[in-house]
Amino acid sequence: MGKLAVFLCVFLLLSCGSVFAQEPPASEEPTKSGIPVRPPEEVVVTGNPTEKRLEELTVPVTVINAQQIEQEKALSLSELLRDVPGVFVRQKGATGASTSVILRGALSTQTLVLIDGIEVNDPNLGGAFDFSDFDTAGVERIEVVRGSYSALYGSSAVGGVINIITKKGTGEPRLSVDALGGSFDTARLSIGGSGTSENTNWSLCASQFQTNNAMPHNSHWRETFAGKTGTVLGGGLALEILAYANKSQSEDPYDYGSPLPLDKNITRERDQYVLGAKLSHRVSDVLSYSVKSSFFDTDSYFENRGDTPGAPDELTSTSESSVSTIQAQVETDMAKLLQAGDLGWQFIAGGQAKRITTLNFAVSQNFFPPPPTTTTLFEDETEDKALYFHNELVFGEKLTLSTGMRLDRYGSLATECLPRVGARFAISKTTVLKENYGEGFRAPSPIEFFDPWVGNVNLKPERSRSYDRSIEQSFFGGKVKLEATYFKIRVKDLIAWNPSTFILENYKKTETEGAELAFSWNVVKRLSAGLSYTYQNARDLSDNSQLPGRSPHFGGVKLVYSGERLTAVLDCYFSEAIPSEGTLDEKGRTQPDAAKAKLVNLAVGYKASEQAEIVLKLTNLLDERYKESQSAPYVLPFAAYLGVSLTF
Repeated sequence: MGKLAVFLCVFLLLSCGSVFAQEPPASEEPTKSGIPVRPPEEVVVTGNPTEKRLEELTVPVTVINAQQIEQEKALSLSELLRDVPGVFVRQKGATGASTSVILRGALSTQTLVLIDGIEVNDPNLGGAFDFSDFDTAGVERIEVVRGSYSALYGSSAVGGVINIITKKGTGEPRLSVDALGGSFDTARLSIGGSGTSENTNWSLCASQFQTNNAMPHNSHWRETFAGKTGTVLGGGLALEILAYANKSQSEDPYDYGSPLPLDKNITRERDQYVLGAKLSHRVSDVLSYSVKSSFFDTDSYFENRGDTPGAPDELTSTSESSVSTIQAQVETDMAKLLQAGDLGWQFIAGGQAKRITTLNFAVSQNFFPPPPTTTTLFEDETEDKALYFHNELVFGEKLTLSTGMRLDRYGSLATECLPRVGARFAISKTTVLKENYGEGFRAPSPIEFFDPWVGNVNLKPERSRSYDRSIEQSFFGGKVKLEATYFKIRVKDLIAWNPSTFILENYKKTETEGAELAFSWNVVKRLSAGLSYTYQNARDLSDNSQLPGRSPHFGGVKLVYSGERLTAVLDCYFSEAIPSEGTLDEKGRTQPDAAKAKLVNLAVGYKASEQAEIVLKLTNLLDERYKESQSAPYVLPFAAYLGVSLTF
């Protein structure tokens, strides 16, 4: 609680400072509240150094907006990501179990995850991000960029980037309360407030979620806080401050082994904190700049207690990591500077400095021979420094050309030179072609360097090349939209455990080739339908074998009804089986095909009044019994939840 208290005090002090520092705006075109506001669905902040309209981007981006999150009554981010083309979600058990995202066949360590543009990949998880602890409370939208874009984001942006964007206050101040309960002793309470005052916007949200799940000793509990405030300072200056905190605790009913041994004494705890500030200054119509500073901290604790009364703990481990970043960026409108007429020309240059600190140690009682031992696995501090450049030419409404380059020096590793090029060509108002090429890299994480059993200090970065080509087509005045994409990602120097040397080495080369399809249809005024489908062929090029943990076919169909009082979303998801892992269940039986799923969920909202909505959510309507990992419990059977949402 000490770290959380300090974290909240810092956020409140910074927020109060920004409120009292405000002055009347200078050149912005204000709304009634004095703050420039654009619909959040129109503007995308991921995949480009500055805000751009979605239809103007050359890169393939999927946006899950606030309306979709509200209509689906989603309780977790992973639930929403299943509908995104190219994104395969792998949840190792029921609610609260470790959840990873494989984007275009790339490992979870090769997918960069951001919260409001702040990196939150955990260095102590090999640079991966675990979605199991993250609630949808306080989330406004999610933007997913597919492809290797280390030219803009640096390490880990191999398969793509997922940016989780928290809510921003708009309109008159209001308070909301959401409560839900149901199967498996599940309960969720969320309280939030947002609004604008003079030249300041603000948003706060706190939530608590808990469930016992279907198996004994498989409970999950989490608390979430999200806060954001922004103010127009005058003279073209604007300040935005963000805070996000998450605390969670989960039980795991299985120990390691095959057949799977039941264990009632395994728990995991994790605390995560994000704090960021951005100061932007629009000097003129030609020149603007911004400075961002952020801090991400995560503390994890694992305990496997003794199996009999009085027995010592088998293993406990603690890991701590933090990422501190400062970034400066200058944006120049070259077209206005040179008076280039109809030509649009934007040039952006920036620099970033990052410090990554990690600490990992374990206390073993029964896991190793006595006496009990305490082992410091590693303690490390690394600096990452980079310069990046972005150039974009816009020739009317027909053609956009985008190029980028990043020079990245990660610790003592060699400097990476990372290019990116993209093009968007509008054949007509209804037909658009896009083509992109990008290179990516992932620096080895501290645990891969210093793990006492399999670590290797001689590891090199993983490197990738990504190519995609897509067509966007609309019919019947925009009522029907189709997006089809071909993609290929090749990774060399992949870090993997070598069975010959028994340590991690850069000895693999992989390739994922496939296609993504997204289709939407406004059937009638209040009824719409959507479809997503992904085919991916992920191979180890050394022997042409299929890479494990990836489904070759997955996607879904969604029907949405939006009435004046009633909203309903029927979401159907499917995935083909992944290659067998050879694990037996707790009774020694052969496991079913993992990830072979047909999930059907239903979310209904009824507006009883202007202030109150009744919520019904049904999950796994077909009561499918399946696993997304053979070494984990089954995903939840049919479950029902009832709730109410109040707005004041």
